[in-house]
Amino acid sequence: MSPAELEAKLMRGVFSDMFIPGFLDQDETPVRFCALRTTLYIESGDSLIELRAVGTTGTMALTWASSVGTSSDLDEDMLAAATSIRQQILNDADGRNELSAIRLWNMDVRDGELVCGAMQLDLANGQQIFIDPTYHFGMRVGGSEQRAIWLENQTSSPAERIIQLASERS
Repeated sequence: MSPAELEAKLMRGVFSDMFIPGFLDQDETPVRFCALRTTLYIESGDSLIELRAVGTTGTMALTWASSVGTSSDLDEDMLAAATSIRQQILNDADGRNELSAIRLWNMDVRDGELVCGAMQLDLANGQQIFIDPTYHFGMRVGGSEQRAIWLENQTSSPAERIIQLASERS
């Protein structure tokens, strides 16, 4: 995926949902969902983007996905699952959340994957969704506060690439 492909696919797009894969711990009562935060999925209209933490490098790789995947590292007694976090992260979870821009820090294209140090989705309503891959257990999702924490922890000034997306305002 290149920045141009990302822009073309998401032009006039809306943020539909974000999914976290994991598994159900059936030994717990009640059964508990355990998130595997090394991978997240962003749904925008009919597009699905997989964000995968690249080991412990503090970066993530973005690729197109056809469906929300699950980890192949699950034990046979673990039931694969995924959860939507739309209701938790969107200010207007039932509204039309138009994407106005995508911000990528320290972006590079490696082996057909778009790799970056962090990502932010800017919505037309002013909300910002920041994804930080430097978290020890995978990725953190937050707003401008999470971006401020990420920036504070950078040893050098990160290079920011902004992909402006056209908005279909009614």
